Amino acid sequence: MTYPKVSIIIPVRQINQNLKEHLPKYQELDYPDFEVLIHVDQKKPEPSEQWPKVKIIYQPGVSAPPQKRNTLAKEARGKILAFIDDDAYPDPNWLTEAGRWFSEEKVAAVGGPNITHPQDNLWQRVGGLVWGSWLGSGGSGLNRVEKMGKYKGREINDWASVNLLVRKSDFEELGGFINQYYPGEDTKLCLDINQKLNKKIMYEPEAVVYHHRRAIFIPHLKQVGAYGRHRGRFAKIFPQTSRKIGYFLPSLFVLGLCLGPIAGVVFPPLMFAYLLCVTAYCCLLIYSGYQVYKKSRRLAEALLVIPAIFATHLWYGIMFIKGLLTPEYEGLGNY
Repeated sequence: MTYPKVSIIIPVRQINQNLKEHLPKYQELDYPDFEVLIHVDQKKPEPSEQWPKVKIIYQPGVSAPPQKRNTLAKEARGKILAFIDDDAYPDPNWLTEAGRWFSEEKVAAVGGPNITHPQDNLWQRVGGLVWGSWLGSGGSGLNRVEKMGKYKGREINDWASVNLLVRKSDFEELGGFINQYYPGEDTKLCLDINQKLNKKIMYEPEAVVYHHRRAIFIPHLKQVGAYGRHRGRFAKIFPQTSRKIGYFLPSLFVLGLCLGPIAGVVFPPLMFAYLLCVTAYCCLLIYSGYQVYKKSRRLAEALLVIPAIFATHLWYGIMFIKGLLTPEYEGLGNY
């Protein structure tokens, strides 16, 4: 098998501690030909801040990650563009496992899981446990944060740029990322790969990166809110991938939670149904906490994941509705 050159693309504001910690990990990659490209916009790197196979591009005034990635893609010499965030680092087999798929001409991209960083603290780990629980993610996001071997070789239609590899020729044909849809520019790119190019995006469970989670509650909910708003907006303008019942459930939950008691007062039999649904949901939350404890034997994680899942559902549901009400032409901004 031939191994095409891979350009690893990392957008950052400045050379930060996460990046300094993770860059040595790239030297452990079991892959014969790759380069690392970093885009910095806030502080020019010191001459001493150099690493093997790393090229740093300083471009002040360009703060949006999609623009940074597009700039680095133009500089890339690889045939494959490997997108990753600065708060993540790859498993040594990352490029080898993902790269196998590009021998198939119909494959334009490969996505792999981003597993919770082994050095994350309690609050960050709980954030990861929310995404990794069936209730927290609705079952749809488990393969994004865990190695789901049973999904190996399955086609996917949407993947996050924290762990996304794309054939450069296909990326260029589509014009790269579109900044208007940030966050969510990766969703738009994946949609265009499927619809405009009629090509595949494959899931490879062994193409792993390790990712720092946002700590509960405020940083985690800030990220969740951005996801919810962008998905609500996309449910209007890109129904092919975003108009799925799972994305609407948190909003239905919020509406039911608020309107249920009112409906119960107007029509008393509905109060029983409302209380039954609330009880069932609480039981599911407790069961999710039990599952965490069963797996980790860490009581603090088990107790914290219960309110964290509830808060995630609540805030995602609210922001999804806000996204639905956002005009199509309006950008959503940073998160």
